[in-house]
Amino acid sequence: MLRKTQKEQIVKDLSTQLKEKNFAFFNFDAIDAETMAEFRKLTHEQNITAHVVKRKLLIRALDENKIENDLPQGFYMLITTEDEILPFKFIKTFIKDNEKGAFQGGLFEGKWIDANDADKIADLPGKEELRAKLVYLINSPLQGLHYSLSYNLAGLINILKQKAEKSA
Repeated sequence: MLRKTQKEQIVKDLSTQLKEKNFAFFNFDAIDAETMAEFRKLTHEQNITAHVVKRKLLIRALDENKIENDLPQGFYMLITTEDEILPFKFIKTFIKDNEKGAFQGGLFEGKWIDANDADKIADLPGKEELRAKLVYLINSPLQGLHYSLSYNLAGLINILKQKAEKSA
């Protein structure tokens, strides 16, 4: 059992993290030990942080940040990472693969979101995916220009070769 000072420290740390990051809340009640071990392994592989927090401590941290919430009873696993969308994508993929667990909601851009909104956010592209699309969009016109210029140049070279062969 935690002492009062330990609980206060947890609330303080959680409160500062809630200001800085987005969190996805995960219900892990129906998950057995083997699946939980797999879950932890996946979080380590993908550099995702997962913490289990009591509801009352989470409510205190949310209240300190003046974030309205709608928390059902139970323990909460808070999932976060540097990418804003990745925790939501990770949970959605895990739920789909294992058919266990559920979204409990989340904290996105400083606002409480329910499980339905968290599921919708999971469908958005992540940072890396957006960067790849941006690079493609920037590179695409350049590739088209390169192709057009090289195609015309190749045609000119073919015409000059044909004339040179006829002349020779």
